Amino acid sequence: MTFNCSQMRGRYVNIFYPGERTLQLCELKVFATTRVTGDNVALRGVATQSAEPTSAGSTPDKAIDEHPGPSYPQETCASVSLQDNPWWQLDLKSIYRITVVSIISNGRSEELDGAEVRIGLRSDTSNQR
Repeated sequence: MTFNCSQMRGRYVNIFYPGERTLQLCELKVFATTRVTGDNVALRGVATQSAEPTSAGSTPDKAIDEHPGPSYPQETCASVSLQDNPWWQLDLKSIYRITVVSIISNGRSEELDGAEVRIGLRSDTSNQR
């Protein structure tokens, strides 16, 4: 799924799932206005998530390793077991004008139903949707 962000200003990109859910992100790209148009700034960031990964191979940074899920092993996805309001966060380490956030889940877009992309200057899930 691709989310148009209309050049929202932010340092943090949060993927938030309201309700009781599991979370799995196989690839996330953040495009921002930089000197090079279309630059994926996600690679510059540090990823965290709301709980321990489901396995040693599903750490938060797996969602920004440039290995999208469906054609790669499950171990290239970040994941969190079933919990209330799970989230995944990317600290871009600098403030950008974010144009697009692109997310690949486990090959089924319905896994992203209800997901909220929140961008802003706070390192929590209260940033703007």
